[in-house]
Amino acid sequence: MTFYTLIFGCCAISLLVLILSYILYRKEYKLGLNIIWKATEYSLIVITTLGIIYLILLDINFLNYQKPIPHHDWESISLEDFKAFPRPEDQKYSARICSKITVNKDGDNFEVVAKFYPAQSWSKYDSPNLDRLLTHELYHFHLTELYARKLRKALLEKSPSIDWKYLKKLNTENLNQEQSRYDKQTSHGILLGEQLNWQNKIDSLLQQYEKYSDTNIYL
Repeated sequence: MTFYTLIFGCCAISLLVLILSYILYRKEYKLGLNIIWKATEYSLIVITTLGIIYLILLDINFLNYQKPIPHHDWESISLEDFKAFPRPEDQKYSARICSKITVNKDGDNFEVVAKFYPAQSWSKYDSPNLDRLLTHELYHFHLTELYARKLRKALLEKSPSIDWKYLKKLNTENLNQEQSRYDKQTSHGILLGEQLNWQNKIDSLLQQYEKYSDTNIYL
C-alpha cells in the first residue's frame, strides 16, 4: 500500500458518506436535515482522524515491524530486511536505508549505538543477487557507525561545561551532510569507481576509530 492509495481510500469513503447523506435526504427519511449533516460532519472528522493516525502508524510500519539491528550485526542484513514502503518523493530511487545513532545516558555513563531500522527502510527489490544495491545502502549504515564512534570519542574528551546533547546534535548534522555527499558523489551507487573510493575511505576511517567501537562509555 502506498500513501496515494491511502489518500484515495479516505477520499472515497468521505465521498460515499456525502452521497449516502444526500440520498437519505432526497428520499425524505425521518432523520431530519440537521441530523444528516451532523452525522456527515462527525463521520468526516472520524475518517480524517483515523487517516492521520494510520499515516503515523504507517511511518513506523506497524504492520510489518522488525526491531532495529545494531551495527555489530550488520552482516546479517539483506534487502529482505527493508520492510517499509517507498515514499512518493522517493519513487526515482531503488532503495533507502534508515540508520540512526541512539544515545542513552545513565549518570556519567553513555551507551551510543548505531542502528539499522528495517521498518523505516525500503527497497523496490528483494533479490539476494542485487549485491551492489545492498552494498551501497550498507555503507550508509557504516557511515552511521563511523559517526557513532566519533561521538563516543567526543563524549570521552568533552569538558564538563559542554552539553552532551549539543555534541550529539552537531554530530548528527555532520553525519547527514556526509550521507548526502556520499549519495551525490556516487550517484546513489551507480558510479562504481566513486562507490569503491567511498568504501575504501569509510573502511579506513572505521579502522582509524576502532578504539571507539565499544558502545558503552564510562566517564
